[in-house]
Amino acid sequence: MRLLIKFRQPHKSKFQMKKLTTLTLCLAAILLLCDCQSRVQNENEEFELSFPVIIDMEEIVNQPITELNLSMVADSLEYIPLETLSESLIDRTGHVVLTEEFIFLQTLHNILKFSRDGKYLSKIGSQGRGPGEYVTMRNISIDIDKERLLIFPNIASELLIYTFDNKYFGKIPLFDSYLDLALTVYYAGNDHFIASGVGLWPGEFSEEMFLIALLDSTGKIIEKVDSPLMQSSDYINNNNIFYPGTGAPSYYDTVALSIGWGCDTIYAVSQYGIDPRYILNFGRYDAPFEIKYGYSYDQDERRRIMENRYGYLWLSGTPIETRNYLFLQFSFNDYLYLAAYNKFTGQSLVFREKGTVRSGLVGYSSRHNIESFGFKNDLDGGLYFYPRWTNLNSNVWITSYNAFELMSSLEVIRERDPENLQKHKRLVDLIGKLDENDNPVLVVAHLK
Repeated sequence: MRLLIKFRQPHKSKFQMKKLTTLTLCLAAILLLCDCQSRVQNENEEFELSFPVIIDMEEIVNQPITELNLSMVADSLEYIPLETLSESLIDRTGHVVLTEEFIFLQTLHNILKFSRDGKYLSKIGSQGRGPGEYVTMRNISIDIDKERLLIFPNIASELLIYTFDNKYFGKIPLFDSYLDLALTVYYAGNDHFIASGVGLWPGEFSEEMFLIALLDSTGKIIEKVDSPLMQSSDYINNNNIFYPGTGAPSYYDTVALSIGWGCDTIYAVSQYGIDPRYILNFGRYDAPFEIKYGYSYDQDERRRIMENRYGYLWLSGTPIETRNYLFLQFSFNDYLYLAAYNKFTGQSLVFREKGTVRSGLVGYSSRHNIESFGFKNDLDGGLYFYPRWTNLNSNVWITSYNAFELMSSLEVIRERDPENLQKHKRLVDLIGKLDENDNPVLVVAHLK
């Protein structure tokens, strides 16, 4: 805290004035030093927040639009071109997990293992219906302490375990249920797992459904949050509804954030339990239940339901947390927004995509225009950055650009900061070595 001290002085001799001036300057220097030290301490101080925090979304959506710079959360970028071989071709990037030595990448039908600098090493497991085999996968995660890769296959009744050197270790049966209850299952540390709730179509309601669940080492549920539809069974039994489920969680340190479609509570999930962390107050922009989850097999009626969603606010991505900020991606009046909510001041910065998104949002593609959405890359002048993946125990954000996208944007990158060409020389040199048919390039943002 800055101190302001005023001196009232009687008339003094020049010698006395000189001594006083020297004393005053010394005192001022000491106070200034204390002030600077206090500021450093305050900046590095570990704040304790009282959860849950209530966030006014009406206020956020009405904030002035501004750019969000990547440097507000990250201090460096790492580019990793993934080696393109006939056995390592990537048809779709489903999930990416990093360690200090390896990259594990989920494609449509395979899990590929690369070195940390992008050299192809091997495939993990194999396709099939035998022990330890998979046909397709929903997601992968890792237990970094035991060096094990965890595979959640599309036939979602078990979790497959492989070692980092591609040895099948065993499996964990899930849920004690014959129902397909989870969209994703991720590692949470200390032999615990996070499961996100499966979607719901008309006629599929079950009392066993959950929004988020914490599983123990045997795959059994030890704590859960009920689906928002559990409290509306009378409406469900008499109406057509559609519930897309709960998206994959995002990680910061050892805590995951998760929220269900149309819900207002963001939960923090770790090996220790599930707790409400943020409550979003949508105010007048909160859609009624029948608009959030309304569904019809009649095409005209379905179109009317979708059109009624205009004017309401919807989270369109999993919230992402850093030490100082909570980032919320949401749609409002057919625009896509990204808000940075400062957890310690309660203030927000809001960015809006320059184009519009598709109406309805249920069919909204997670693939955004990389020239116009996300964080402005002020670190090296590259493309806009939005994290597609986060990792447990690793404070990084990860995204990918395909080679054609990068090559097409080369002139834009060169023109972005013409007086500081050295700033993006590394990226320009990398793009110059690409072929449009090459595998994607991973970009890793290292958080502050």
